[in-house]
Amino acid sequence: MKKYNLSQIMKRAWELVKKSAMTISSGLKKAWEEAKTMEQKLVELVGSPKQIAWAEDIRKNMISYLSALVRKYEAEDRPARAEKRAKDMEILSNIKEASWFIENRSYAVYSTNYDSSDLSELMANRNEMNLYERIHKYVKEH
Repeated sequence: MKKYNLSQIMKRAWELVKKSAMTISSGLKKAWEEAKTMEQKLVELVGSPKQIAWAEDIRKNMISYLSALVRKYEAEDRPARAEKRAKDMEILSNIKEASWFIENRSYAVYSTNYDSSDLSELMANRNEMNLYERIHKYVKEH
């Protein structure tokens, strides 16, 4: 059974309601579709069972962080930056090696609350460009 972050789905639904003048019902439907689509896009990781379990957690946190950045840049009307982070999420979704996520775990941001007020603090603590550089270094090597 797949687990979804229900809190994050609800926050995303309310965000859609506020920004897009959707009803809560349509916002929830869209938020669920986004969550399920993201889950389906992830490739199966390769490694030992322990590595895979650890790497899945790291990957989930990296993708959640990048997703929050996309929403932040969309809210700030910075579509080019939002598109770059969305492409980074797609690249992360296609990395198969569990070892890559474990080696780059220092770039994962561990938080369950990714809203715009938290992002300024997260960005002060983590440089998104470091994660960007690690992702694109992987692309060049493979």
